[in-house]
Amino acid sequence: MKIGIPKGMYIYEQPILFEKFFENLGIDVVYSRNTDRKLLDEGIKYSIDEACLASKIYIGHVKDLIDRKEKEKIDYIFIPRICTFKNKKTICVKFFAMFDICKNIFNTDFLTLNIDYNEGENEFISFIKLGKKLRF
Repeated sequence: MKIGIPKGMYIYEQPILFEKFFENLGIDVVYSRNTDRKLLDEGIKYSIDEACLASKIYIGHVKDLIDRKEKEKIDYIFIPRICTFKNKKTICVKFFAMFDICKNIFNTDFLTLNIDYNEGENEFISFIKLGKKLRF
């Protein structure tokens, strides 16, 4: 199995968390390419005008993985949902909704996990659920 991870927003800052999880399950990980003008233009093409630059770039990263999906045999594109952290701080609502936004824009196989301390979904619980979903 191979998982594609977009290199944007939170994932770009914390890639090892998700990468090591998948690698420890024996799943290969590939990343979208580095941000460039072509990637941004693709993100703009698929975004609404009101979306922030970070969202547009992220959608460009997702599109990059979709374009490479067949050739590189990528099974899923991973987009986590992170809502609240242990300290009750929240994340941007667009990033929290990015999984749903991308599912509505693109017809491909996505994979997610939910981290929302307000709902009792911490990292440990979320990763256990994801592992079960992947049948490990």
